[in-house]
Amino acid sequence: MTDIVTDDRHDFGTGLLKASVRSHGAELVALHNGTDNLLWNAGPAWPRQSPVLFPIIGRLPEYEITLDGTPVRLKQHGLARDRVFRWIARTSEGCTLELVDDVESRAIFPSAFRLRLVYLIENNTLRVSYHLHNPDSTARSMPPSARIQRSAGR
Repeated sequence: MTDIVTDDRHDFGTGLLKASVRSHGAELVALHNGTDNLLWNAGPAWPRQSPVLFPIIGRLPEYEITLDGTPVRLKQHGLARDRVFRWIARTSEGCTLELVDDVESRAIFPSAFRLRLVYLIENNTLRVSYHLHNPDSTARSMPPSARIQRSAGR
């Protein structure tokens, strides 16, 4: 894997471990340990490799949830995987990307948010950190994705 620095993709790594992240969806698209490929090769059956799922994981019943008394329709796995993240930092050891709510995201998900992902290779280990901030001063609810579940009997 050669080092590529473009607006769309960042390759990084130390020692034998090398990774590549795209700004589209902040998706990890390559992970190699020497010559061993450690990540699924996207293909026609499933075109993604490591999608970021936010604000939900999975599918809501009838694709709908109620937030602050308002029905909200969300497609499977939310919106982050289909959005372009902004590069905050890019180094030879990793990168940081950020997605902030905007008019387009608010049409899909009405809560304010700032989602930041940090990819870092240290000691031949890839560490991925997710940082989620709700900047809404009205304390509008923003349920964590792991808590959105279908209730038994529904």
